[in-house]
Amino acid sequence: MYCKDYMLTEPVKINKDATISEAIALILKHRQQHIYVVDAEGRFVGQLDAHEFAKVLAPATVGPNYGMESDVSSSASAAESYQQVEERLSKQVGRPVEHFMDDDLPVVQPDMAIADVIMLLRGGTERMPVVDGDGKLIGGISMISILERFHN
Repeated sequence: MYCKDYMLTEPVKINKDATISEAIALILKHRQQHIYVVDAEGRFVGQLDAHEFAKVLAPATVGPNYGMESDVSSSASAAESYQQVEERLSKQVGRPVEHFMDDDLPVVQPDMAIADVIMLLRGGTERMPVVDGDGKLIGGISMISILERFHN
């Protein structure tokens, strides 16, 4: 039994040069917490996690915890308006996805033994991209995709 026997062959992905606005639309359309990021040749280059947007959406007083500048006091952030949050987000939506992605993720090969993949997933990784010998994204694998195969 190999990774290729359990992987999803059509993972949700986006080009690294796409905008944050496009990424948000894709995340919402597919209701995915994470989407894979590829380059123009389809090679896996990272993953975009919806949690990254907490850095933008969080009140400005939380900003220093995310490495952002803060100019609003705690009491002022409690009174923050929808428009203020929207304004913060609007400054980011045109930026490329590659500025927000995590590029330090484990990848697996399609011919990797499923037992080895399970051990990697058991360590807490939610899902992993499956890449071919050229680094092209050909799938994704998670405990859910493995369980689906056994359940069906």
